[in-house]
Amino acid sequence: MTVAVLLFASLAESAERERFLVELEAPTTAGELRDRVLSEVGTRGIRGAVRVAVNESFVDDSFVLSEGDEVALIPPVAGG
Repeated sequence: MTVAVLLFASLAESAERERFLVELEAPTTAGELRDRVLSEVGTRGIRGAVRVAVNESFVDDSFVLSEGDEVALIPPVAGG
């Protein structure tokens, strides 16, 4: 199955892209995809702080992805 991955802030900077498609074996969970992407972009150390949203709704790690889902990985951000 194919899903779209959106990266924000420091994740987009580390990956040098904001959006890409990923081919996955079904079933794959949101947590498994997050771990795979973080490993590939070298940011595994922030794993616990990265939020996952699927189709614009936050989900937990056990959420099972479907063909065509849009998965956003959102790292912690600082500001003021």
